[in-house]
Amino acid sequence: IGGGIIIGKGIIELCGVPGSGKTLLCKILALNIQIPKSIGGPGLNAIYIDSEGGFSDNRLREISKSTLNYINAKKKTEDITYENLIKNIKYIRIFDLEELINVLTLLPSVSLKQSFELFTIFTRCARIIILV
Repeated sequence: IGGGIIIGKGIIELCGVPGSGKTLLCKILALNIQIPKSIGGPGLNAIYIDSEGGFSDNRLREISKSTLNYINAKKKTEDITYENLIKNIKYIRIFDLEELINVLTLLPSVSLKQSFELFTIFTRCARIIILV
């Protein structure tokens, strides 16, 4: 990705064939965006917009292990749990283009009220769009 993903710099579109890791990358970003500022992370929350219904809590839990290990190894206070991470990911299931447009229209007000900074959109045409 040429130097990483810079928050607040626009829209990034990930395209690829099924199984190429688009969804995995977005789940990793939704978790890693929460790494606390005190240990060098952004310390933000995530909104995950799903148009396929394929969001798997089991897979997210599996992926979160490395993020949790990293955070808890660096943090000097209490350990952060999977439940702490998952509560900071707002999951929105959409079913059509109209719902997607409505959600995108509301995102600026949601992010201002709730400190959500990373938005992940999984569309039916096998692409992921990340609004940062």
